[in-house]
Amino acid sequence: LWHAKELTVINSHPSSDARMLPRMQRGLQMLADGKLDLNCLVTHRLLPEELGCVPSLVNQPDFIKAVCVFE
Repeated sequence: LWHAKELTVINSHPSSDARMLPRMQRGLQMLADGKLDLNCLVTHRLLPEELGCVPSLVNQPDFIKAVCVFE
């Protein structure tokens, strides 16, 4: 849809900024070491065939993050 409507999407996080790289590496290492558990942010787990409902989920008050699960 973004492509068809020729929308420009601007990331709200400057992850390409070289100053962010050390912070991102530290965060990823903390995840790998088990020091951070982000599972509490995942409010919805969806199968691939359910991904079409994501636009309606993002407006729900309990929505934080959705992940696609493959079973």
